[in-house]
Amino acid sequence: MVFTEREVVIANDLPRILIADADTQMSQKLGNFLKERGFKTRVAVDASGCISFVQNWKPDFLIYDMMLPDLNALEFLKMVSRGKIKLPEGTAVTVISNHNAPENVNACLHAGANDFIVKPISNEEILSRLAFHMQKRKKVTAVAEDSDNRGDYFLYLTEMVLRKSLGKKKDVSEQIFDLLHMESMATHAVRCSLIEINEAELTGTVLRSSDDKDFSGFCIQLQKYPEITTVIKTKKPVAIEDLSGNKTMSEIKKDFKNISFNSLVVCPVFVHDELFGVVSARRKDNSPVLSDADIRFCQVTAHICGLLLQTSNPFAKQKPDQKKVA
Repeated sequence: MVFTEREVVIANDLPRILIADADTQMSQKLGNFLKERGFKTRVAVDASGCISFVQNWKPDFLIYDMMLPDLNALEFLKMVSRGKIKLPEGTAVTVISNHNAPENVNACLHAGANDFIVKPISNEEILSRLAFHMQKRKKVTAVAEDSDNRGDYFLYLTEMVLRKSLGKKKDVSEQIFDLLHMESMATHAVRCSLIEINEAELTGTVLRSSDDKDFSGFCIQLQKYPEITTVIKTKKPVAIEDLSGNKTMSEIKKDFKNISFNSLVVCPVFVHDELFGVVSARRKDNSPVLSDADIRFCQVTAHICGLLLQTSNPFAKQKPDQKKVA
């Protein structure tokens, strides 16, 4: 099993962004904001204009309104999947909408959208999403199909993690915390978290985090975390390089301190062959280059979390704290 990488090719560090929205005032405002920060932008007010730009201008990113009058986002995505509309290879599609109904978000993501953002769109949010989609994906290969000795290395890591985290009698919750804490130290992560997924409602609950043993029950809105929705859609790991070397985004980072450009790894957690959630590891500033060993360690952690939860799930009766929402 191979995780298919989608690498966005950025010519001269100037990504091309096409905005397709009938709201010309919002589109022009967003386009001007992005242009001032080093992006090339175009605006289309209808689907025919959008398709013309797609074919002739070849954008790296397409921001498409859910209810564009002559062709809504779902129909557009279906035409792309059927080959009736040809997107340039690597073009990332973000659907924007006035509503965040989970069924609409899920429908767009499953139809091929890379992201979904609810209006009104803040400047920081759009830059955060662009930062994620600009980051280079590393290819992640399943151990079972490796032709070299990496399978043995995976088994070695698994044994080491099991010995250290499960050596003393602890409940599953404590064992999972130990696993996450070990991963954060081994992979230079600022935080490693186990997050349970509610795909129908597009919410997640942070069950355990490596930086706080008592932290649990934090609720997140998944449409704000494209790295997690990507894992939900593909059921495969996502490994993202940082953007420290990109000139355009390094300038943006000076003005928007809250946007993360760090590398990250997100791996699915399966319980009884069903997707339970993810293990997410976001790395520290100036961490070493993301290595295969870092990715393997995250895969091991996710795999063992799934095995532990199959024996006992101490979080089953835990309800997310709706007062803690991100």
